[in-house]
Amino acid sequence: MNANIFITIMTNMKKIRISSLFASIRVHSRLKRLLEKAAVLALLVLAVAGPAAFAQTQPDNTMELRLREALRNTTLQLRAAQSENAALQVAQAELEKERDALKKQIAALAKQGEKDRAAAAKEIADLKAVVVSQEEKAAQLSADLAKWKESSQQATTLADSREQARAALETRAAGLDRALADCEARNIALVKVGNEILDRLEKFGLGDAIRAREPFIGTKRVEIQNLVQDYADRIMDQKYTPAAGETQK
Repeated sequence: MNANIFITIMTNMKKIRISSLFASIRVHSRLKRLLEKAAVLALLVLAVAGPAAFAQTQPDNTMELRLREALRNTTLQLRAAQSENAALQVAQAELEKERDALKKQIAALAKQGEKDRAAAAKEIADLKAVVVSQEEKAAQLSADLAKWKESSQQATTLADSREQARAALETRAAGLDRALADCEARNIALVKVGNEILDRLEKFGLGDAIRAREPFIGTKRVEIQNLVQDYADRIMDQKYTPAAGETQK
């Protein structure tokens, strides 16, 4: 906005100077011509009237009157030109005042323009500093985001690994629960077999022992042997054997 005002002022000053110069040139040229014309007419009047006065003869009134009329007209024109010149000088003085005021305004605008340029330069420098700071923050945020993505990927991988381990442990725990239940069932069966053996031993008396040793009564010995073998088989059936997968774990 200040630049536009400055250009307008300079343009107006040029127009004022040119107009004033042309007007001054025109008036001075006109005055010069009128002065020259008046001088010539005055010389002519003297030339016509002078010899007649010197010789005391009657001059040519017609020629003298014409010359005097022309001189009078020229004098009037000269006075008008002088008045116009005086008015022009007044106008020129006003224009010079306006020019001086415009010069002061131009100086003030130039000073304000310097201040505005300095303020704009400072603002631009501040904005550049802000841009650099924002770029640095953006770079730091990008680096932090990359680290976060890497940590997130590692956490996801670790979570997947832990989930797989948990699933494997659950599978193994389920197998162990089944094995434990099987062992408990087998222990119950073994306790039952042991109790039966204890009952048999409590009921096994002296007569049974003698009959078992008699060679002629061998049926009882065979019966006892069969009974012992039956208990042994039942005990072996209840023996716990780990599965292949449990043995590897």
